[in-house]
Amino acid sequence: MGRLNNKIAIVTGAGQGIGRAIVQTLASEGATVVAVDLNLSAVEETLQGFPQSGMALACNVGNSAEVASVVSKVEAEYGRVDVLVNNAGIGQAPNDGSDLYMQRLGARAEAFAKGETPTVFADHTIDMQDDGWLAVMNVNINGTFYFCRDVLKVMSRLNQTGSIINISSTSALNGEGGAHYCASKAAIVSYTQSAALA
Repeated sequence: MGRLNNKIAIVTGAGQGIGRAIVQTLASEGATVVAVDLNLSAVEETLQGFPQSGMALACNVGNSAEVASVVSKVEAEYGRVDVLVNNAGIGQAPNDGSDLYMQRLGARAEAFAKGETPTVFADHTIDMQDDGWLAVMNVNINGTFYFCRDVLKVMSRLNQTGSIINISSTSALNGEGGAHYCASKAAIVSYTQSAALA
């Protein structure tokens, strides 16, 4: 008998990597897992071999209406949500300046290798367009918030306890990575601390 028998879990970003491993671990412990990802075929593949697991659902976590629809489907099918794992996240997006930043870093490294003083200034922020910034923030922090909000509505309405796990990154603390990625992951830490105190 698994430690999570009769528990209903939602995992976002479940189509690959860490999300897939989380789904499979929860399912192996007996949970009924709803695997959520932008790529439906990927989450269907994640659930293969776990017949007791619930549903594979496509969802853009940065779209609050889609998130509400997913949580509503889960409640309608299973009556509750016991576990939420907000794992969905991205590190880059179109127009976020990452390509130009990498080119500039390369030029600086080349100058250093030649023993020269670099004349190229490398900073990710200066080339980041609004839509590139917003795309990463939307998935990473907005998606986390939207799923927390809708799952907490279910839990509070049913007066039940449960577990919500929000995945951040060491980038939240050390600043290593894109400016938008680091900012979004730090926001997840602060939001989680606030929500835990509520």
